[in-house]
Amino acid sequence: MNITFITHTSGLYGANRSLLALLKQAKQHGITATVIAPDQGELTESLEEIGVSYRTVPMKRWMSKKRWKAPLRLAVNVLVQPYLLYTIHKWETDLVYTNSSVIPTGVMLGFLSGSPHVWHVREFGEPDFGLSYDWGQSVFQAGMNYSDLVFAVSESIRETVLDGVDTPCTVVYNG
Repeated sequence: MNITFITHTSGLYGANRSLLALLKQAKQHGITATVIAPDQGELTESLEEIGVSYRTVPMKRWMSKKRWKAPLRLAVNVLVQPYLLYTIHKWETDLVYTNSSVIPTGVMLGFLSGSPHVWHVREFGEPDFGLSYDWGQSVFQAGMNYSDLVFAVSESIRETVLDGVDTPCTVVYNG
């Protein structure tokens, strides 16, 4: 199975540390993992060290303190989709996996390619970082509901952030 992981940052913070652990396990179980990151950084250096292919694409978040920039962020995410579609086709991706709820690129890619999409929700948003959804809670829930499966990093995330989401949700604690 070929899985393409989408990440929102190239820093080695909690979400990407968990992603690296997941990538190492995937490799041991015969899964070919590839990663799309927004830029070069500590994550891409680590990917090179463990032999995971990646591409950097300037994706934008859909959560921010500056909602007035939402149209520009959406435009960037739409403009990169043809390159992303080409990339996952070349990688023969079977599944798109988004590693954070702050970026919509993976669900957009899953929708356009017809590939199954899994979302790993790791953050509360407003309480954690003062971030709000660019297009509101209902658009966020629609994105989550388009996914085939949602992972929550805790029961609390499942009960609060994913309240009202109909997609099957499983709690997967960080390794």
